[in-house]
Amino acid sequence: MAIGIILIIAGIIYFINPNAFRSLNNRWTSVSRDSMLPYQYKKRIRMISVTTILIGILIVIKDYYLKK
Repeated sequence: MAIGIILIIAGIIYFINPNAFRSLNNRWTSVSRDSMLPYQYKKRIRMISVTTILIGILIVIKDYYLKK
């Protein structure tokens, strides 16, 4: 359940501020990020954040029902 909560929090932070973890992922995404326009980068990061939030919610729900 803790992993799901961490994913939800990270997804919310990413959704609010797409550049929050930019320094951590410079090495892996700099080429793709530099080839995109700023609004394209924000759109891509926001889609990743929504996916992360949904995965976190699914993990929390799964753990909740398995503990019953």
